[in-house]
Amino acid sequence: MRTFLGQPDAEDLSILLLTGPEARHACKVARLKPGNHALVMANNQLHECSVITISPSLARLAIVSVRPTAADKAPRIILAQGIAKGQAMDDIVRITSELGVAGIIPLLSSRVEGAGEEKRLQNRMERWRAIALSAAKVSGEASPCAILAPMKLAQLAEVEAQLRIAFWEEESATIKTTLQGVEEVSSALIVIGPEGGFSKDEVDLLRSMGMKTASLGKRILRARTAGAAAILALQYHFGD
Repeated sequence: MRTFLGQPDAEDLSILLLTGPEARHACKVARLKPGNHALVMANNQLHECSVITISPSLARLAIVSVRPTAADKAPRIILAQGIAKGQAMDDIVRITSELGVAGIIPLLSSRVEGAGEEKRLQNRMERWRAIALSAAKVSGEASPCAILAPMKLAQLAEVEAQLRIAFWEEESATIKTTLQGVEEVSSALIVIGPEGGFSKDEVDLLRSMGMKTASLGKRILRARTAGAAAILALQYHFGD
């Protein structure tokens, strides 16, 4: 069953609407017809719907049921990811979105190369949003991962989360020992550096903000894979 991103009909909350590219895709590519069923992400829920009317500009679908998703039981995870070069960052967004991360903060740190070019960064963020939407459709999420505004390290102090862990390859404490005794949280912030990781001064800054630091074990992981490994470790610990 195909999945789309929709919005409620303001006049009838039992109806969901597809507009723009989503309506065009449903009509021209998926070739949905009245009576066909589809899944629609809206209001942070995944709905099974039946098509009422459809055109390339607008589709109206009746909600049949609301489907449970993995996010219903898991802590809400935000990934602050040091911006990786080129395809690597695209892969990070795709993989972590498929794993159900709620949001990604593109992180500006001393070892991030070329991220200060504002127009180029905005273009990359639009691509990441498209990748996140595609990943959510594949993995059955209730909503696509949010690509949030870029931040500098010091700004992470403003991000609210019950559990806050920055990963650093030189840390002796592992994620296993860091999570011992932590039984349940509603939200978590994971901080991963770019290629080259964080400097010692940056780690000191993160710790000064009350953030725990941990390693992912004996192996040194690339920026491309470290975020996914950290997310999976947290999800396993909390029973997701």
